[in-house]
Amino acid sequence: MRQSNFYLLIFSFILLNFTLSQRSLAYNTRNIRIGIIQHFGKNNNQTLSVKAKSGQKNLQVIFPELPLTLSVDKNQVLITNNLNIKTNYISLDYRIEEKTKIIAGAYRTYENAEYWAETLKERFPEYNWQILYPDPWIVQAESDNPEETLRRLKSQNFSGSWFKDSFSQVKSLSWTGSAPIGIQAKNPQEIFQFNRRKIIIRPLNNDLIEVNGKVYAGFMEILPDSFGNYSVINELPVEEYLRGVIPFEIGADSPQAALETQAILARTYALANFKRFVPENYHLCASQHCQVYQGLSATNKIIDQAIQNTNGLILKNKYNQIAQVFYYSTDGGYSADFTDIWPARNPRSIKDLSGQPTCSNLPKKFNLSNEEDLKLFLTSPEAAKEWNCYDSVSPSFRWQKTIEKKLLTQTLEKAKKRWQFAWPDFEQVDDIEITERSSTGHVLKLLVKTDKKNFIIEKDEVRSALGGLKSSLFIIEKTDNKIILKGGGFGHSVGLSQFGARYLASTGVSYQNILKIYFPNYILGSAI
Repeated sequence: MRQSNFYLLIFSFILLNFTLSQRSLAYNTRNIRIGIIQHFGKNNNQTLSVKAKSGQKNLQVIFPELPLTLSVDKNQVLITNNLNIKTNYISLDYRIEEKTKIIAGAYRTYENAEYWAETLKERFPEYNWQILYPDPWIVQAESDNPEETLRRLKSQNFSGSWFKDSFSQVKSLSWTGSAPIGIQAKNPQEIFQFNRRKIIIRPLNNDLIEVNGKVYAGFMEILPDSFGNYSVINELPVEEYLRGVIPFEIGADSPQAALETQAILARTYALANFKRFVPENYHLCASQHCQVYQGLSATNKIIDQAIQNTNGLILKNKYNQIAQVFYYSTDGGYSADFTDIWPARNPRSIKDLSGQPTCSNLPKKFNLSNEEDLKLFLTSPEAAKEWNCYDSVSPSFRWQKTIEKKLLTQTLEKAKKRWQFAWPDFEQVDDIEITERSSTGHVLKLLVKTDKKNFIIEKDEVRSALGGLKSSLFIIEKTDNKIILKGGGFGHSVGLSQFGARYLASTGVSYQNILKIYFPNYILGSAI
């Protein structure tokens, strides 16, 4: 080898390792922002208790110098060990007229809202359609001419409404404390009253922050949300965030391989869903609408080891992109295709999220879209034992719900009001009937017969419509006075079953093979 080529090879090796180390550093120092409390201040009596876990004066509180600004370029700093924050109103010297906002739909899940938001962006690209979560999810845009916008929406079979805010006061964060740094107090015991619209709270001396009794790493930021209230945001490194997800999602007592599986899925989900709360200036919420995150109260050495063992590992699709993954509590013996539960603008893009049998000895002749086969599948405990269904230990593996026929109208009316479903008006629901199933047995269409107009409820909305069913895998049996629903599983059923993962891990199956069972079309890769 010539000397010049030798030095070139050495240089290339050093450059490659430097690049990889930089990429590794970039991932390991990447932060995620979690809205641990949404719409704080919506209830006027709500209080936020923030403490330094050590009990020492280790909280650095940074806030704007002026009450109404959000900029901390000019700020004040307070050092304390606790804050008790409420909200109140600050009157303005002028009246603010906001732009008219169009709500083009309300949806129970983000996946439904995302589908319709993308559809609206395609059909009406002149509007900036955003997905917001006031509970339920809504798709919203601003408009200078709401009547014309609604007319156009109606021409494309969208229903909608509009509103315009006008106000002369704003909601403010309010707390008391000692003098900020650089401010001379009249006496050492003097208490100051603060009203600001933004607070940043950082721990000092490697302390942790306790918020309403829960302990968090990283720092806190409290900002106005899109609805005149506040978001309490915890920002911390992704790997540290996982410590507050895994025990609350799959259980801190899970076998090691199940914890490792959950770590990979929670990491993948987080990185794939950074855009979910962009309008609110954070990435994910802390509830089941994202991933359950409760801080550090339940972490342990085994969980930390599972995170370390899988550091940076995620699932990827065949294009080497971060995969879209889902998980849930229990399936009834067969997971669901993405399109069994949610609509998809491009079914090919999510076809890799396909339903899988989760019973190792399930007869291949079964056609779960057939009512007789599905009835045997859901009502034969002896057969389920022979099939070796991974989730059979779950209390929700099989379930039953009875609805009195006289209460059917009330059940659907309640669901329509709660989730703002765009169903036709009715005064009396006479009957319900399943008219279409998927190949995995999940209900695709439920016919509702009413005194005015029959209509169809599709996919995931069926669960909410019937009073919060555990899953959409069920059959209907009827008597003169009752409608009996017999089903299996708990959750949307797309992706991984947590009970299934726990069972497989307890039998010695590795996290690599657990992931292959539930996500056969994805590959393990690095987030780095």
